[in-house]
Amino acid sequence: PKEFYYLTCHREENTNDRNLTEIFKAIELLDAPVIYPVHPRNKERAVRIGNKMGTKNILFTEPAGYLESLCLVNHAKKINEDKFEIHYELGINHLLNAEPYKAVFCFQKAIKLNPKNINAQIQLAISHELLDEPEISLMIYEKILEERPNFILCHNHKAGLYMQLGEFEEAAKVFKQILKIKPNYFRANLGLGICFDKLERRHFAVRYYKKYIVEKPDSDTTKALVGRIVEIYSKKSTEPKRLKVVS
Repeated sequence: PKEFYYLTCHREENTNDRNLTEIFKAIELLDAPVIYPVHPRNKERAVRIGNKMGTKNILFTEPAGYLESLCLVNHAKKINEDKFEIHYELGINHLLNAEPYKAVFCFQKAIKLNPKNINAQIQLAISHELLDEPEISLMIYEKILEERPNFILCHNHKAGLYMQLGEFEEAAKVFKQILKIKPNYFRANLGLGICFDKLERRHFAVRYYKKYIVEKPDSDTTKALVGRIVEIYSKKSTEPKRLKVVS
């Protein structure tokens, strides 16, 4: 059909006889057919109820794969679904299309369906970052870390956000926490080097740059860091020495 609604309905509380009957009654009142990819677990019940009611507005199909689901989502008049994956993947799709305001809505719905999913929470925080709402992002990161204090990926995002905000002292604290969890972690060493460089604590910056170079000797970043270390040392050699005043 040229116009259609898209329904996913798989959760147990929605697929008993009573609730599925109510859902189908509502579907019959819509102004366009509804495409309903039925999970094998629910197929027998859904078809039986549909036949008993004589539904004319529901198109039962085989379960849709990832690409098929995205296609249905993007072309439907409206989506009515209870599936976490649909909202999560749609949110990712909105981020890829530079639509963070739409992504926020999708990830919020995904989290409502699966509150424990960390990936959805991380993506929600990233979406708020892109909307220039860092305070919300930081709140999300803090909440995640309360439950999973050793979650390095979340620490990385939090430190990166502080760096974007120019709060290098705070970022350095987070990178130090990461090193307590995973000593010599190259991203944390690089992050600390940059933070101390920005804070004009060049001695510490060089120390952490060198630690990164040891871990990643062949990376393009290492080549840039070597040049930066040479630059720091050359500045030190040209700085006038301070004379001690003897009274």
